[in-house]
Amino acid sequence: MGKGFEEYSATVGKILANLQALELLLRRFLYEKQDAPHAPLQTPLNVVKVGDYVPENAATDWSRLGDLIKRYNKRVAGTRKDLVVDPGIVAVRDALAHGRVWLPNWDVDADAPPILLRFRKPKDGKVAVESLEVMSGAWLEATIASTSAQTEKVAVACAEL
Repeated sequence: MGKGFEEYSATVGKILANLQALELLLRRFLYEKQDAPHAPLQTPLNVVKVGDYVPENAATDWSRLGDLIKRYNKRVAGTRKDLVVDPGIVAVRDALAHGRVWLPNWDVDADAPPILLRFRKPKDGKVAVESLEVMSGAWLEATIASTSAQTEKVAVACAEL
C-alpha cells in the first residue's frame, strides 16, 4: 500500500475514533443521569471477564447510536439546545460500519479518492445504492470536524449538566 493509503487510513481512523468517543460520552451521560433502563454497575467494566453478567444500563444496553442520540437529545433539548447532537451523524457511522470502500479500477495507488458506498438489502436480484460519498480530502476533513463537534457537545453536557 502506498503513502496515499497510509494518509487515508489515518484520516478515517480519526473519524472512527471520534464516533467511538461520541458513543462512549453519550453512554456516560445517560448512565450518570440514570436513564432507563438503569441498574448501577456492581463491577467496573474494565475488570469483567467473558461470561460475566452485568446489570443493564446505558453503559451496557443494546441501544444503537441513533437511539442513544435520541435519548440524549430528549434530555438536553429543553435546557441546552446548543448541545443537541445532529442525528445525521448516524448515517456516517452506518456507512463506515456497513458500507463498501471502492477504489477506481481496484487500484490502491490511484490518484482518485475512494468512494464509500452503502447498499440496501437485495430485492429481486438487485441492490439499490443507499448512500454514496466520494471520500475526498475535503470530505474527510469536514467529517472529522463534524464528528469532533458533535462529540464536544456531549463532553460539555457531561461536565455542565
